[in-house]
Amino acid sequence: MDEKKPLTVSLSQEELFVILRYLEVPYLMGLNNAVWQGIEEDVAGLILSVAERALIARNFLVMNTVQKRFELVPPILALVGACAKPDYSLIMTLNRPRKPSEGLFFHLAGQIVVSHTIPITGIHQFIALPDKKAVARAVLSNFSLGTETVPEGKMSRITQALLVQARDAAVAGGVAGALAILAQVDLDPETRQALAITLATVKVNATLAYMDHQNDGEPAADGFTILEGENGFWRLKLVEGSSAEEELVSLQPLPGDELPGTIESLINRS
Repeated sequence: MDEKKPLTVSLSQEELFVILRYLEVPYLMGLNNAVWQGIEEDVAGLILSVAERALIARNFLVMNTVQKRFELVPPILALVGACAKPDYSLIMTLNRPRKPSEGLFFHLAGQIVVSHTIPITGIHQFIALPDKKAVARAVLSNFSLGTETVPEGKMSRITQALLVQARDAAVAGGVAGALAILAQVDLDPETRQALAITLATVKVNATLAYMDHQNDGEPAADGFTILEGENGFWRLKLVEGSSAEEELVSLQPLPGDELPGTIESLINRS
């Protein structure tokens, strides 16, 4: 193996289900267990048996001659194991106009950092990354950096429901459509205009959630959304303490040169 190239493994979803059985883990982020709905048990068993033989043929499962059983080889155990039992995770949900939504998963377990993506339906790719800085670079590669302007607005607040309405109105009616909705909220004119332009010219809508799995019960999480339009970036974040009936979102115009630091501060929480 070329040591300069990162360890990369692609697995079918069926192979991945088999690996999870060997890891004794029932769930992996990004893997849809619903694919088994409606499939007879004997058919599912046959599918997994074929996938297991494929893993053996690929030398991802090897026989332990002492214990007389198959085991995962160390690279697979490390890559998929880090994603199945992480200490921390960064989940990026990426939306672009006229493209399907993408999920990008980055997991940290001890000193291991792994990227998990789904480049093709039913295929999962795992890449060993050298460190957290590589995670930041992978996230930032999805934005347009270096030529952006800054939205001419002020830090403000808006309800989540009204923001969604303004987004939908921008899709249907452009800037004018968004402005018609945003007129219902107390924003200064520059902020209202800048936000309407962004909503009408969205390039990337990316939600990032950083999760700490090292506690009992549900993992602790923090995160925000980065909205990129033709006039620059906004950082959107739910306001803590706002009621479920009227969730508030903070809107912060974000200079492009501050985006790397904003992403890195989230990743470096641990």
